[in-house]
Amino acid sequence: MLEATNEFRDYVDWYELKSKGLWLKFTDEPDATIERIKLNPDVYPVIVKNIRKIQVNNLPSPFFYKTKPTALIIIRIYHN
Repeated sequence: MLEATNEFRDYVDWYELKSKGLWLKFTDEPDATIERIKLNPDVYPVIVKNIRKIQVNNLPSPFFYKTKPTALIIIRIYHN
């Protein structure tokens, strides 16, 4: 989880460097994506073994995640 958190921070920093305030346009999208996963965790495609991929709305970057009975684990936030 720490790696995904760091990737997200890098992602935000990259957008902020491109244009001041640009990151504000997508700050709600990761939370909304996590809520979509929580509602239907098994609906998104399996990429490898039990790792799934979901596209984040309005962003070019998908989340890769897996679920456990009591947890949702974001493995990676891929930044194109």
